[in-house]
Amino acid sequence: MSTPAPTRVAPKEHRLSPKELAALRAKGCKGSTLSQHRALRRFSLTSHHLLSAIGLALGVTAAWVLAIPGVCLLWQWSFEHGLRWLGLPGTVLTRTHPWAERLHIFLPYPSVAAGPVEPGMLLRVTLVVLAVLLGSFFIPKRYIPLIYALRALAAVQASALVYFSLYPPGRSHELPAYTLTLVACELVLISLVPLALGFTYYVFGFHLRQKLGLTLLAMGHLTLLVPLQLLAHTVIIHRSILFMPLLYICFGLVLNVLVFVGFYSWGVSWKTE
Repeated sequence: MSTPAPTRVAPKEHRLSPKELAALRAKGCKGSTLSQHRALRRFSLTSHHLLSAIGLALGVTAAWVLAIPGVCLLWQWSFEHGLRWLGLPGTVLTRTHPWAERLHIFLPYPSVAAGPVEPGMLLRVTLVVLAVLLGSFFIPKRYIPLIYALRALAAVQASALVYFSLYPPGRSHELPAYTLTLVACELVLISLVPLALGFTYYVFGFHLRQKLGLTLLAMGHLTLLVPLQLLAHTVIIHRSILFMPLLYICFGLVLNVLVFVGFYSWGVSWKTE
């Protein structure tokens, strides 16, 4: 009589606990732990962070408003010495901008005659623009941000070439409106830095010294950049007004905004509390 084969009992199904499942999801293919991307993290805005952000933004803004007259004097000194050191035939003027009348802020700005658009310069700049545009097609695709940047610069300068070819400027003239507008825009941008950081940086759990440090670095850097930037524009425009659209569109306020974005990107990577 044959002995019946023993029945095998199926092992009880092992179910992972929620904690084990969460740990398993964070494991990579080689067993390493994958950290969550900061774009997927949840942020809980507490009343403490909100009130401290508002108070810090208002406090820094008030201090900056009190410091604006001194900043304008610094810019005036920089413009006066810069024009003299560069040997530019011009002067530094001051004017009260409409939005600054109540604050009694006198904005300094260099006033220098713009250079003419000569036919020879039109030809040379056209050849350079074509060389930059054609050369961008030979740059490796991994440098695609550089490719787009070069093409954008070439497009802006090409539009200036077309305009000044059709409507050549007359005699050289001063450009107080250009420099005054740029100085006013730069001052407004620096004044908005505490407010922008208040909504995008102060609400996070960074130390107070980190928040103040990033604010002072960004505002201080922009404050020192403005006179150097305006003097560089003045030198180039004094050579020829042909480059004014390129400077205003690509190397004016846009450049300063990118500087602020760079400081913010650096500061938001710091360790929090």
